[in-house]
Amino acid sequence: YQSFFFDICRAVVSLLVLLVVAGVGASVFQNMPQFVGERIRPQLSRISITKGWSRMFGVQGFVEFLKSLGKLGFAVVVLGFTLSEDHRRLLAG
Repeated sequence: YQSFFFDICRAVVSLLVLLVVAGVGASVFQNMPQFVGERIRPQLSRISITKGWSRMFGVQGFVEFLKSLGKLGFAVVVLGFTLSEDHRRLLAG
């Protein structure tokens, strides 16, 4: 099983690398990257501790936290159902 698993992983990784290279190549081909320091320079007028605090711990932040927990829970349930039948076979080697 290990040889088959490594063959599958090798095929998937090579496909992902090809897709990443194609995506980055297409992006560079369409728009050459330019470094613009003005865009990334922090502006002190836009920094507000109270707004940041309310964004993190306000109602919207709490809703986003609950959404993230829901997504994580869904992924755990799907993974549990997927592996529940095969766990003995996987642990046996």
